[in-house]
Amino acid sequence: GLDPEEELDGVKAKDAAAYVRQNTPYFLPKFKAFFRKTGGARGGFSWNWSAFIFDAYYLFYRKMYGIGAILLGLLAASQIPTLFVLPETIRFVLSHMEDILNGFNVFNLFAPTEHLWAYSAMYYMRFVLLAAGIVFACFANRLYMRHVLKNVRKIHARYEQSPGGFNDNRYTQALAHYGRTNRAIVVIAAVGCVVVYFGVYMVMMMAMMQ
Repeated sequence: GLDPEEELDGVKAKDAAAYVRQNTPYFLPKFKAFFRKTGGARGGFSWNWSAFIFDAYYLFYRKMYGIGAILLGLLAASQIPTLFVLPETIRFVLSHMEDILNGFNVFNLFAPTEHLWAYSAMYYMRFVLLAAGIVFACFANRLYMRHVLKNVRKIHARYEQSPGGFNDNRYTQALAHYGRTNRAIVVIAAVGCVVVYFGVYMVMMMAMMQ
């Protein structure tokens, strides 16, 4: 619904579309809505369900690696109370392993006696993470717009200053190459998180079994 030559804060819509590649009919109207006719940034927010569901992985998917790493670090930090709870949980599991293998639900018998602050923190952390996810989903489109416009400007300036003069075909190819999405990094990040989580769990369990 945009004229290809229409500018979004100095960036042509066709250039932004070439960079975004996937799902441009969704993003470009969102970008336009963030600006007034004068070109000034508009307040407010725009909900993004994908960002709400996939949080940091969505940022990696859209190649916003820096912000994605920060958010993933915050999510990892939110698991610190779990590390304090884990030893007592493992001892309970090991002491009731036979019952668990026989199919009995013994976890309702678990009554923590250590690091009670961590148990309380785990309960409230779910609400903190939910609130953080809602805020992130509200501003994810704005973050992505800033990412797109900033990088399109950088690429345009690079080709504008090239010795051979501005080459529109190579410029468009560069937009497509540096933009679009990255599914591979999402898989790597997800697998890495699972490996680290279960690695810590197994190391602690083996240490307690010795």
